[in-house]
Amino acid sequence: MIRAVTGFMLGVCLAWPTVVGAATLYVNNSGSPACDNTTAKASNSAASPWCAIGRAAWGSADPASTNAGEAAAAGDTVLVTAGTYTTTSVHTVCDRWGVALNPVNTGSSGNPITFRAVGTVTVLLGSGYRGPTIGAHARDYIVWDGFAINESLAVGQSCPDTGPVVFAGTTGSQGLRLTIVGSYHENTPPDNYNGIRLESSSNVLIQNTSISDITCNYASNCAGIMLFGVQNSIIEHTDITRCYTGIFVKGNEDPVNYPQRNNIFRFNRIHGVTGNGFNLRHAMGSQIYQNIVSDALNGVLFYNEALLSEDDITIQNNVFVSTNQTDDAGILFNGTSNIVNLRIFNNIFYGSWQTGANYGANAVGDSTWEHNVYYGYNNVARTSSTYRTFAYWQGTEGQDSASPAGITSDPLFVDTTDYKLSGSSPARNLGVDILDLDGDSSTVDLVHAGAYLTGNEVIGIMQTVGPATVYGSTRFTGGLRIQ
Repeated sequence: MIRAVTGFMLGVCLAWPTVVGAATLYVNNSGSPACDNTTAKASNSAASPWCAIGRAAWGSADPASTNAGEAAAAGDTVLVTAGTYTTTSVHTVCDRWGVALNPVNTGSSGNPITFRAVGTVTVLLGSGYRGPTIGAHARDYIVWDGFAINESLAVGQSCPDTGPVVFAGTTGSQGLRLTIVGSYHENTPPDNYNGIRLESSSNVLIQNTSISDITCNYASNCAGIMLFGVQNSIIEHTDITRCYTGIFVKGNEDPVNYPQRNNIFRFNRIHGVTGNGFNLRHAMGSQIYQNIVSDALNGVLFYNEALLSEDDITIQNNVFVSTNQTDDAGILFNGTSNIVNLRIFNNIFYGSWQTGANYGANAVGDSTWEHNVYYGYNNVARTSSTYRTFAYWQGTEGQDSASPAGITSDPLFVDTTDYKLSGSSPARNLGVDILDLDGDSSTVDLVHAGAYLTGNEVIGIMQTVGPATVYGSTRFTGGLRIQ
C-alpha cells in the first residue's frame, strides 16, 4: 500500500496536472530520423526532432543567442532519445552557478519545464567550458529526469565551489533518476566540489539518484550533495558512494533571505565514504530518518558553528554501521554541544564504531537519546572527555532509559546488505514514532528501531520508479513512500 507521512509541512500532489497547450518536444541525435536544430518549435515532433538538448533549453543552438519563444516553456516536456550529448555553454571561465543547459524560460507551480531521458542519456560538457552541466539557476520548476553525467569522460569540467549538477536561486525544481559520476578535483586554493549543489533555493526535490566518485583536495567539502541556504526541500532514495562526505548540510550565508531550515533526508543509502555520512553544520529543523549509512568515519558529524545556532533536529530510525575499528562514532560532535532540542530516537548503531555518541570534552546538553540500539561497543558514549559505559549513559546521563529502554543486544539483522530485522530481533517495537512515520496520526505508538518500519520500504534507489510514478509536490514527494 502507499501511506502518507504526516510530518511537518505536507504538500500532497501525486502528479502535476496536464497543462492546456503544453508541448511535447523531441531531441534525438541518433541519426534516425534526421535531426535539425533549425526546425521551428511548432514543427518539432518525434519525426522531426532537434539534435541538441540546448536547442530545447535555449530556443537556439547558440547559448549566447537565446530565443524564449522557441524554447521549452512552462508545462512543456522535452523527451531526449538515448545517446551521448555534448553541450556547449556561454561559460568559458569558472561560473559556479553557470548551468550550461540552464533554460531560458522558467516553469511555474503545476507547470514545470521537464527534460526527460528516454533510455540512457549521457550529457557531457564540451571542450573549453567550465561550470555545472545541468540544473537550474534563477529559473523555477525545472525538472531533470533520468540523465547521466560522467565528469571523468567530459572534456569540459565543473569548477571550484560547484559540481556537475547545480540548483541555485530556484523554487520547486527537481533532479530525478540522475546518475552522477565525478572525478578528482585539485583546486587551488582548495574549494568545494559536489555531485549536486543546492544553493539559495526552496522546495527542491532530489530523488532516486546515484552519486559516486566526488573527491577533491578539501576533505569534508567533497560531498555527494551539499546545501547552502536551502529550505523546505527533500533528498530521498539516493545512493552515494566513493565520496568524502555523503550529504553536507553546510551553509547559512544569507539567513534573512535564504535561511537553511526544514529539510528532509530520508531513504538514502550512503556507503563507502571516506569521511562522514551526514555532515551537519547549519541544519535547523532537519529531519533525518530511515537512512542507512555504512562504512563511514562517522555516521553523522555535527560540525562547529552548527552547534551555536541550530535547533529542532530529529535523527530517527536510521542504521549506522561500521566495520572498521578506527572509525570514530555513530554521531560525533565536533565543537560545543549546545544544540537546542536535538532528538536521536530509534536508531541502530552497529559494528565497530569506537562509540555510538561522542561529545568529546562536552556534556550532552539539550540532546535526548531514546530507544536506540548499540551493538559491538565496550563504551557506548563519550562525554566530558571520558568514555562511558551503557550503565552510566542510562543512569547518570539519563539517556536511552525511557520505556522501551535502549539496548546493547545484537539486533539480529536478516543480512548485512539491507539491514532488515529478523522476526526475533530485540529491536522490534523498541522505538517510539515521534515523527509519525507510519502515518497513523500518533507520535507515541511503538515502531521498530532501525530503518524499516514495515520491512517493505526501499532504502536507496527505487529501481521500478519511472516517470509515471514521479510525484509532483513542491514540498514533499506526495509525503509518500512505497509500503
